Amino acid sequence: MKRDQETKKFFSSNSDWRKKAKEAFESVGLPSRKLERWKYTVINSDFNFRSGSMRETELIDLPRENDDYLKITRLSDLSEEKLAEIFSDIFNPKAHPMANFNTAYCESGFLIEIKKTLEDPLELNLSSGVSRIFLKINPGCAVKLIEKSAQNLGADSNHLMQCYLAEGASLKYCKILQSGEANLDHVEISAVHVTQEKNTYFQPCVWVNKNSGQSRLDISANLIGEGAKFYSLGAYDLSGKSHVDWHTEVFHRASNTSSEMRAKGILREESVGVFYAEAEGLPGNINISAHQKNHNLLLGDKASIFTQPVLKIHTDQITCTHGATVGQLDEAALFYLQSRGIPEWEAKNMLTEGFLENILIELRENFGERIL
Repeated sequence: MKRDQETKKFFSSNSDWRKKAKEAFESVGLPSRKLERWKYTVINSDFNFRSGSMRETELIDLPRENDDYLKITRLSDLSEEKLAEIFSDIFNPKAHPMANFNTAYCESGFLIEIKKTLEDPLELNLSSGVSRIFLKINPGCAVKLIEKSAQNLGADSNHLMQCYLAEGASLKYCKILQSGEANLDHVEISAVHVTQEKNTYFQPCVWVNKNSGQSRLDISANLIGEGAKFYSLGAYDLSGKSHVDWHTEVFHRASNTSSEMRAKGILREESVGVFYAEAEGLPGNINISAHQKNHNLLLGDKASIFTQPVLKIHTDQITCTHGATVGQLDEAALFYLQSRGIPEWEAKNMLTEGFLENILIELRENFGERIL
């Protein structure tokens, strides 16, 4: 009975923080092509984020708590005062409209504190619905986190994780997006917002292997402490009519900070990919390093990729590079393999697998074989 009352309290729409977030969301509404950041991805008005039958314990599957290493608290166990404190952020409606949506309609969530370095990765399994994770990593602690999403029939997803990295902390995060058999039209909108203090390290990794559905992933990092480092790595293999939109933005708000973004993708059949990477060097900061690379293979006549690496420089003493390529399989390499007796289909598979291999090797080295 007590748990039911606490859950009902958390789901209440009368909280001021929910009302403010709802107002901010409704000022723009569901994202459309009118918003620059969403011009390639349209969320239909029938976006169905509620399953109607889920309970909080079913929305998120977390590892067993260990008091010495981590502390896990359900949001429904927090006081209204604490909820108002952690849900106080109202996001820029034009930049992050679905973050305000998440606050307004959040169904489930946890507050996770990392007290000591964890050697084994944590695995976070998210079900359809609307969830929020608050992750705090204490000074000098390191953790690896693998996030997977299930696709429940008849319900879409909106997940948001906010992370705070105290001085010297490290987070290696892997987001896995894969098609499920239950819901071919599934829509997932997820985001990770990270604040990095002095000498922190954040490595977001992304592996996408989809043949259906629509996904949008936003990664936003604020480097507010000197010596903060950001290193993003990802690969995507899309087919069918899948649509994946991956946005990353890094704000260098302190001197002696660095960011690097590397991604490769293969697009087959009628799939659509969007890759946007932005690094901004704020005024008054020096010794900044920012680099971006994105390479793509188009293997379908109707497949498409929209790639845009962006550098916004408002300061001196910065080292930066960016580049993107879109192409097809190397005909000379294909001819060479076939001349050695390898069938055309096998030769094409070898070349496409080789295209992603250096990214996938690094993902395995960080998170193990189970992520692929």
